[in-house]
Amino acid sequence: MLRYLLLAAIALTLLASCAPAASIGGSAAMSHTLNGIVYQTLTAPSAKVRTAAINALARMQIKLVSDKTIEDGKVRQVTAKTKERKIE
Repeated sequence: MLRYLLLAAIALTLLASCAPAASIGGSAAMSHTLNGIVYQTLTAPSAKVRTAAINALARMQIKLVSDKTIEDGKVRQVTAKTKERKIE
């Protein structure tokens, strides 16, 4: 009997800890659905991120519209456009 009570206590604890994670994921999905915009923070150096982004766009055959540095070199903006989507 003690084994079942312990198992139930552990199960309830695990279920309670899943609620905040589900809430965060749900709000991100809702934001994307309403805005159509996805943000991503990258920890790699900006030069590597720029190269990877440009290579990915080329592989998908998406034309690069602009490639510029803004805010004193702190922010890099690469813009691409297709018939259906604009990517910044």
